Amino acid sequence: MVRTLISLPEKDKHWLEGYSQLHHISLAQAVRAAVELYIKQKKDATRREILLKSRGIWPRKEDALEYVRKLREEWDER
Repeated sequence: MVRTLISLPEKDKHWLEGYSQLHHISLAQAVRAAVELYIKQKKDATRREILLKSRGIWPRKEDALEYVRKLREEWDER
């Protein structure tokens, strides 16, 4: 684990202290959990963006599933 120093607005520090006390965890644990959640949300958002951007790029007029079935039929013939 790496130690780091961060600066927070006073109101955010007070909120974190209250949250930590309420959940019986250290301030560091609360910050780590928040960072972990933030990273997960950003990863999920990136995945959604990629899916949305790639939606509709199938260049063929036929259905993708039907195309895959035809390919597999060719493999069976070999």
